[in-house]
Amino acid sequence: MKIYNVGGSVRDELLGVKTKDRDFVVVGSTPEEMLSLGFKQVGAAFPVFLKDGEEYALARTEKKIGNGYHGFETNFDPSVTLEQDLFRRDLTINAMARDMETGVLIDPFNGLSDLYNKTLRHVSEHFAEDPVRILRVARFAGRDKDFIIHPDTMLLMKQLVASEELAHVTSERIWLEFEKALVQPYPSIFINVLHKCGAIDKLFPTVTKFHKDILSDIDYSKHVLELDEVMALMLLWNDYYDMLSILHTLKVPNHIEKFCINVHKAYIWANSHHTHEDTVSLLNDIGAFKDSQLLPKIVRATIFDNESYCYLLNCYHLVKNISFSDLTDEQKTKLKGPEISKAIAKLRVEVLEINSKH
Repeated sequence: MKIYNVGGSVRDELLGVKTKDRDFVVVGSTPEEMLSLGFKQVGAAFPVFLKDGEEYALARTEKKIGNGYHGFETNFDPSVTLEQDLFRRDLTINAMARDMETGVLIDPFNGLSDLYNKTLRHVSEHFAEDPVRILRVARFAGRDKDFIIHPDTMLLMKQLVASEELAHVTSERIWLEFEKALVQPYPSIFINVLHKCGAIDKLFPTVTKFHKDILSDIDYSKHVLELDEVMALMLLWNDYYDMLSILHTLKVPNHIEKFCINVHKAYIWANSHHTHEDTVSLLNDIGAFKDSQLLPKIVRATIFDNESYCYLLNCYHLVKNISFSDLTDEQKTKLKGPEISKAIAKLRVEVLEINSKH
């Protein structure tokens, strides 16, 4: 048996990027031998093993026999070579390996050249067998703005989109790629690539207009946003129902969906005529009085330093400490449930009205 370090960790090492995880391919072995050597088997589709916290997979080939992620027939016979295993991978820069004994780099598909030339190029026509690779290539493009997608690879991506294979990809797998891509340096590139190959229209067919340009306003060297903030920013200019359609299609976690909706509410408030009642109602509605970090986070997610958001923050600080204790003794005695909340809201409105006259 022979062990090779493969894939992303080899690529990142050559780029001088630190990587947390390493993947290994084992050539010339069997599940029985791996188990006898103390490896723990995981995974059902094909034998993958864990040892000392790292993942080892038997070298394998794959044959497309159906739709979706599970539509492959896998062969992990000991006769499968390293080059055959690398041949099934998506991009040449991910199809390199390093011999764990000698340290020699094995590069049968010129991945090193493409890495230095910053070119994202498919290894073979088998690229089109897995529609998730459309998202992966777009994500790789968003890591470094200098990387380009080879024209032949972009053509394959467009053909893959046209084949309707994306319809067989689960929402969970699509969201996983979005989740990774949106916290990279250039999420706008990720979205733009998906636009260019036609994937956005396939992923979100009910959305009337997917606003993408806003993401390019983020300068990640100066303004780093968290995942929920980037997601909210990406959807900020969309119609409310288009935003909900995108969130539901991706099946984003509940806390991200709620945050995106709250940012959208604040955006609508900021771009419309609003009274003091509207302002207090918004602060209540988004839960600003329950979480002191929420409103600053919402404002940060807009990345717009305009007067409306500054005014909203100022209003919040003026009224955030008004509570049940500020009600009259009569109100405290007579009012119940929702009536108490209405009375506190009224006090907050009065404070804003008084302050606006000064």
